[in-house]
Amino acid sequence: MISRRSVLCLLGGLPLQGRVFESILAAQSSKTLYLVPLGAEAGEAVAYVARYMSETFQVKAQVAAPLALDRRAFNATRSQYNAAELASQITRELPKIAEYPQGVMVVITAADMYIPGFDWSFAFAYRPSNRLAVVSMARMMLPSVQIPAPTRATQFARMLKMTLKHVGAMYYGLGLSSDPKSLMYNQILGLDELDRIEFHW
Repeated sequence: MISRRSVLCLLGGLPLQGRVFESILAAQSSKTLYLVPLGAEAGEAVAYVARYMSETFQVKAQVAAPLALDRRAFNATRSQYNAAELASQITRELPKIAEYPQGVMVVITAADMYIPGFDWSFAFAYRPSNRLAVVSMARMMLPSVQIPAPTRATQFARMLKMTLKHVGAMYYGLGLSSDPKSLMYNQILGLDELDRIEFHW
C-alpha cells in the first residue's frame, strides 16, 4: 500500500502552504465530500485521498462502496471509456448522493477515458457540474520530462493534485488560475503541466 509519507517525500516538502492554505483550513464548508471508487483498482486511491483530506484539512469525506465500470460506457474503437457516460452511471447508481444539494462527489478510476465532443486523446478528469467530477489515473504512470521513471508514488501524487483541483472548485468554491504552479491551473494539457503544479491553491 502506498503511504502518505512516500508521496510527500517524493514532493520534497509539506504540501499546501501559504495564505490560501490557511484560509482553507479555517473555512467551514457546509458541503459533504463523497469519494467514489469506480473499478477494481480505485479503492486504494480513494482510501488515500480520504485519509489525506482528514489529516490535512480535517474534512471527513464519505467513502462510497466501490462501483463496477459500466461496460456500456466503453468505446471499443478508442479502447477508452466515455467520461460523460461514466458520469451518467454515477448519478444513476448513486441517486441519493447525486440529488443531495450539499453533496460533492469525486469519482476516482484507473480506467482510461475521453470527453466526447473534444479532440483530446484522453482526459485526466471530467467535471460536468459543480457537484460531480471523475478523475482518471490511467495515464498517470507514464513518464514525463520532469519524471522519466515514474513510480506508484508518482501516480498517487499526480492523482492527488488532480483530485484537489476539483475539491477546490466544488467543495471550497475556488476559481481556476493562470498560475502554472497552482492546483487550480486551467491549462493542464498533459503530464508535463501536471508535474509542474505544486501543492498550493
